[in-house]
Amino acid sequence: MARKSTVITVLPRNELGTSNSRKARRQGKIPCVVYGAGKQPQQFFVEENKWKEIPVSDVHLVELISPEGKINALIKDVQYDYLKGLTLHVDFQEVRMDQVIEAEVPVHGIGTPIGLSQGGFLEQVLHTIKIEALPANIPSAIEVDISGLELEKAIHVSELKMPEGVKPVTDGNQTVFHVLAPKAEEE
Repeated sequence: MARKSTVITVLPRNELGTSNSRKARRQGKIPCVVYGAGKQPQQFFVEENKWKEIPVSDVHLVELISPEGKINALIKDVQYDYLKGLTLHVDFQEVRMDQVIEAEVPVHGIGTPIGLSQGGFLEQVLHTIKIEALPANIPSAIEVDISGLELEKAIHVSELKMPEGVKPVTDGNQTVFHVLAPKAEEE
């Protein structure tokens, strides 16, 4: 299930620097930069009230509408001031929709492993994996049915069911989930 592209209108940003960024934040604008392969970085502002409407987590494809035209991009980095609850800065990476890219996506376990009823405990070793796909095919997460996982058994990257058009880059021998038996305490 690939995410749909979110549309964000960006405003031109002509004055750079810390003091100008602070002034813009007080006016409800978040400074952002769009990086593109072989291009000069482009500076914009995003309206804070519009930014708060976007579910920013993991990999997220966005369509930036600027005065110069449309830019397809991934949200690469978001800087926060956690004490004040503010977004300070956003970095975007421009992508071509017809070019395969690498991205990290989260892995979510679905169900309760059989091994838990056998006295074991579940450990998720990898929380994200690296994949290759066209930007429009990047899933929001890879969901794995772990309900059949027995005691002392594991699920590896090579066993994950990938959506169509998605190929794992992370080593297939790496363990994603496993159910371990509790260690006996020495007296």
